[in-house]
Amino acid sequence: MPNVRHIKNSAAKNHNPLWNSFVILFVGLIITFGVSHYVSQDDESQSQKEFVLACNEVKTKIFLRINLHVQFLLNASSFFEASQLVTRKEWEQFNKFSTVNENFKGVQGFGYAAIVKKEQLKKHIQNIQKEGFSKYTVYPAGDRAVYTSIIYLEPYNERNARALGFDMFSESVRRKAMEKARDYNMPVLSGKVVLRQETKKNVQAGTLIYVPVYKNTLINTIAERRSAILGWVFSPFRMDDLMKSILEEWKLDGDKNIHLKIYDGEFLSQKTLLFDNHENSIKSSDTKIRTRILPVLFNNKKWTLVFSQPIGSSFFFSGKTLVAAIGGIVISLLLFALSYSLLITKRRAKIIAWRLSQDLSVKNKEYERINNSLKKNYKKLISSKEKLKEAISELQKAKIKAEESDQLKSAFLANMSHEIRTPMNGIMGFAELLKEADLSSEEQKNYLEIIEKSGTRLLNIINDIVDISKIEAGQMNAVFSATNIDELLQYIHTFFKPETQEKGVLLLLKTPPDGDETIIRTDREKLYAILINLVKNAIKFTIKGIIEFGYTEKDDHIEFFVKDTGIGIPKDRHNAIFERFIQADFNDKMARQGAGLGLSIAKAYVELLGGKIWVESEPEKGSIFYFTIPSMVKLEENYCTEINMPACQFYSEIAKLKILIAEDDKISRLLILKVLNPFGKEIITAKTGVEAVKICRNNPDIDLILMDMQMPQMNGYEATKEIRKFNKKVIIVAQTAFALEGDKEKTIKAGCDGYISKPIKKEELSRLLQSHFGKQRELN
Repeated sequence: MPNVRHIKNSAAKNHNPLWNSFVILFVGLIITFGVSHYVSQDDESQSQKEFVLACNEVKTKIFLRINLHVQFLLNASSFFEASQLVTRKEWEQFNKFSTVNENFKGVQGFGYAAIVKKEQLKKHIQNIQKEGFSKYTVYPAGDRAVYTSIIYLEPYNERNARALGFDMFSESVRRKAMEKARDYNMPVLSGKVVLRQETKKNVQAGTLIYVPVYKNTLINTIAERRSAILGWVFSPFRMDDLMKSILEEWKLDGDKNIHLKIYDGEFLSQKTLLFDNHENSIKSSDTKIRTRILPVLFNNKKWTLVFSQPIGSSFFFSGKTLVAAIGGIVISLLLFALSYSLLITKRRAKIIAWRLSQDLSVKNKEYERINNSLKKNYKKLISSKEKLKEAISELQKAKIKAEESDQLKSAFLANMSHEIRTPMNGIMGFAELLKEADLSSEEQKNYLEIIEKSGTRLLNIINDIVDISKIEAGQMNAVFSATNIDELLQYIHTFFKPETQEKGVLLLLKTPPDGDETIIRTDREKLYAILINLVKNAIKFTIKGIIEFGYTEKDDHIEFFVKDTGIGIPKDRHNAIFERFIQADFNDKMARQGAGLGLSIAKAYVELLGGKIWVESEPEKGSIFYFTIPSMVKLEENYCTEINMPACQFYSEIAKLKILIAEDDKISRLLILKVLNPFGKEIITAKTGVEAVKICRNNPDIDLILMDMQMPQMNGYEATKEIRKFNKKVIIVAQTAFALEGDKEKTIKAGCDGYISKPIKKEELSRLLQSHFGKQRELN
């Protein structure tokens, strides 16, 4: 007969479930990367569109503002041409509108420059001085045929007073713009200049708009216009002030993170630079930058707008891509675990089938030997035939059972896919909705509650899978301790009462009438899990009526019951509901949440505690679930027990603590920092066990350490042992994502004072702090 171990090893080499599961994990991670990359590209495309839109809107605002000033100057020119003489008082009144109009912010003023011929210069200066400007003169000094002196400039303030009397023809850039305006009878924007209003501090680039003022005569030709020219109305601009007034609602260097430069003309150089919002200049040479260049034309005068914006380098920092990546990784890991479990089960089924085949072969040989001795012993032959029939019958039953098991595993895998996707859909969908800007605070609160409930549901599914895996592997053990039955039942009643009241169902607790508390030695956590599973099922399947639960004391055991007026269970399903992966409504006529593991876990726990479980039920009449556990040793009423009841509503004030958080995961570290912030006067963080030991050695006054048990370089168990060598007083609380049986005892043995499992809840962590630091203050 072939060697059994050799055949098993050969099968393992040819069909290794671990490698197949890794292939599924690898494919899932590739798909996750592809989806995340697509989301990142979509974000980048949207960012590019927003950048282009912002650039176009800035260009439009600049163009409209300049045209607004041009229109005002055209009106001013008409004002001069309509009057034989415009006095200084009339010009001041005309310009009062601009000083109060929000759209005229950023302009230095509105002025008038008159043409003064050489022979009129002396009389012109005397006339202006008689108006109260005793120091008035035309400058710069020099002998010129024509002067274009600034005689009006409103508002008249300290800066504008510096420009009064300036001959703008004396400077080439201004003269070029003024001559163009005069010859072509149109508004003209000058090139880059330094305004006469500038002081030595905060000197800005400047520019001016000129509109010609003519006599009331024909001006159809250039010669006629030169002959009829009286002067120019103009507006001087300090470019930084002008652009800040135009873009005051646009925080280009804030949320939009856009860098804007404006150049005079087409050549981009420091010499032609008019404006630069340099506060947001991009310093890093490694940053990718998107750029857009837009021209702005004012009567053939061009400004060049250069926009630039840094581009993020890693798509995983985007909110959408982060959600997609985390969701994809979680789903890939779950599929890896489920596929591995399924493949292991299939391999075991094949080994069982092979063993049964070998047994059949042995039986066949035995049958042949009996057949050869038929002549000697006829009765033995008949007996052998009966044995053979029984063996074949058992083989067929085993084969059917193996096929049934494989079918149930496949159904379970499909159900798990639905149960995992449903809460993940809630988490990802409502996380996406939270990004919408127009959500009310009530909507945000509702969405966050949905995400929290979906996360709790997903965590419960994972816990059920872990528990059933440990039960199948035979790794589930009972830990017996003193348990107060009455307090445990009262806690469950208090916990579920709000849920049943909201559903309109009456929840009753029934205990023995003698009033004495029942305290026995059993596994408290597993008893709690059995009762929670049964009460949750009763609430789930009871639409209206009453749910009653409690216990009665028998001779050598305690009998618990959970009774409801729900939908009931057909009699032919009474045994099936305790099988793994099976719900009573196998055809899913009334789909309910759940993986079909709750009752199988409860049955395994009851049997582990030495009891049994059964159900009495009829469709539409409700159900009663019974289970028993041995009384073992019944303790006195005053025996000290530990029940995980809700913490006292009185929270003593905790003094500000010096805290060390040892956690390698960034998100978990951030969560703990937020929760501990009200209790800490100083909070230090460490990413490895080695770093935690070093910090603790250098800070002997640390009050509390939150120690992650799984860290690089040195894990939390080793780090705790090292710290205990030189610091026996500091409170060390272990935190782990494993949450398996025996973890708590392992951490206490390493030297920890407390234990908390991930995901960490704010209320649970706060109660833990109260237990270590609040009690002492209450006693004081």
